[in-house]
Amino acid sequence: MKRVVAVNLCLMMLIPVFTACSSNNGASNSQNTSEIYKTTIDEYYQAYVNADIDGMLNILDPAGPLYPAKSTIQQWRDNPDAYKVDGEIRVDSLAIISENISRAKVQVVLYMHAGSYENSINSTFELSFKDGAWLIFDATAY
Repeated sequence: MKRVVAVNLCLMMLIPVFTACSSNNGASNSQNTSEIYKTTIDEYYQAYVNADIDGMLNILDPAGPLYPAKSTIQQWRDNPDAYKVDGEIRVDSLAIISENISRAKVQVVLYMHAGSYENSINSTFELSFKDGAWLIFDATAY
C-alpha cells in the first residue's frame, strides 16, 4: 500500500513538469510555423520583384486561383525584364488566423516600396501544404 501511494505521489509531482514541457513545445511550434509562413510569402515576393518566374511558380499552389494561365507564364518567360520591380516587398508582421496539417490562413502586413511609392497593405493569405512544402493558395488585400 505504501508503495502505491509513493508511486502515485511521484506521478503527481511529474505531471506539472510534463505539462510545462508540452506547453513550451506548443509555443515553439506556433512560432516555427509563423516563421515558415512568413518565409514562404517573403520568398514569393522576392521572386516577384526579381521576375524569377520559376521561383514564383514553385511557391504558388497549382490548384489555387493565383496560379497563372499557361499563356501568362509564357509572356513572363518571353520578356522577364518587363516584369522586374525596382523595389522591395516584405512581410512586416504575420498573425495566424487558422491552421491545420494541410491548410493555414494568415493575416499579414506587407511593406511595399518602389521608387517614390511606399505603403503598407493588410492582406490575408491561404497556404496549402503539399509535397512537404507550404505553398500560397490564395491571397486577398483589404
